[in-house]
Amino acid sequence: MMKRYHEFVLMGLGLIPFIFAAAAALADTNKIFFISDINRLISFYSLAIISFMSGAVWGISLIRSLPEKQLTAFSWQGIKKYFYLSNALTLSAWCGLFFAPNSKGFFIISLICFCILLLIDKRFYELNIIDKVYFKSRCLITVGVLACLSIIIFKSH
Repeated sequence: MMKRYHEFVLMGLGLIPFIFAAAAALADTNKIFFISDINRLISFYSLAIISFMSGAVWGISLIRSLPEKQLTAFSWQGIKKYFYLSNALTLSAWCGLFFAPNSKGFFIISLICFCILLLIDKRFYELNIIDKVYFKSRCLITVGVLACLSIIIFKSH
C-alpha cells in the first residue's frame, strides 16, 4: 500500500508544473517572479517527462522481448513495436522542441505524445504488464496533463 501511495504522490507532483503553466496561460502571463518565460520552462519540462516515460516503455519492451535477434529485426508484432515507438516519441518531442520552441506546435506534439504513451500503458495493462491501480493513476494524471496542455495551446499567442 505504501508503494502505491508514493507512486501516486510522485505522479501528482509531476502534474504541478503543468497546472502552474496552465494557470499562467489563463492569467495571460508568461512571466512570474523569477521565471522569465513560463512557456519555455514548461516546454523543457514536457520534453523531460516525455523522454522519461518513453524510456520506461523502452525498458519494459526491452525486458519483455524474448530472443535478442528479434530486437534487431524491425517488426510490428508483439510488444517489440513499443520498443520502436518509444524511440519515435522521444525523437518527435526533441525535434518538436528544436524546430518549434515555445510554440503551439511543440505543445500539440507533446499532447499527442502523452496520448500515445497513455494508449501504450493501456495496452500494457491489457497484457498484465502493469496493474490496474497504476493504470488508473496514470489515466488520472494524464487527463490532468492533457487538460493543462490544451489550455496552454488555446491561450498561447
